[in-house]
Amino acid sequence: MRQVYAREAGKIDAYKIRIDGLDNIEINLAGCCHPVHGEPIAGYITLSRGVSVHNRGCPEYSRLIERDPEREIEASWRVQAGRYQPVDIHVEAYDRRGLLRDLTQIIDKENVNIRQVETLSNDDNIAFLKFHIEVSGLAHLSKLLAKLEQQHGILHARRAVA
Repeated sequence: MRQVYAREAGKIDAYKIRIDGLDNIEINLAGCCHPVHGEPIAGYITLSRGVSVHNRGCPEYSRLIERDPEREIEASWRVQAGRYQPVDIHVEAYDRRGLLRDLTQIIDKENVNIRQVETLSNDDNIAFLKFHIEVSGLAHLSKLLAKLEQQHGILHARRAVA
């Protein structure tokens, strides 16, 4: 059985993913679930874009495999993450002055890059924040979410689900 390593825009092995049984094929992280290094993953052979790699628990992946089970292929992470990966997280908290500043400081202390932030507060004084961040893997993300949830006034801090 041969193994191939992911390639992205000329960067060989960028995602550090192993696909069993295929050689010289394009590999893409699925946009529906944005798998993060360390999570269980699986591949789906597409018609035009090589192999799409999903989180094993992704509802879209389950739907695709149910429809075309012969397109399922084994995928696994290699030992080291190749780069930072984009992830969306949602934070729900009691709204207050300085909330965004405090949250961004916590995120910064965890060496996480913030790419985008969206905020919205409702009439019940609840703030809904969506952060588009970059993490090195599942352990990095889990540690950040735990730190956020420990803060006073935070109701929930979770990874966004597609």
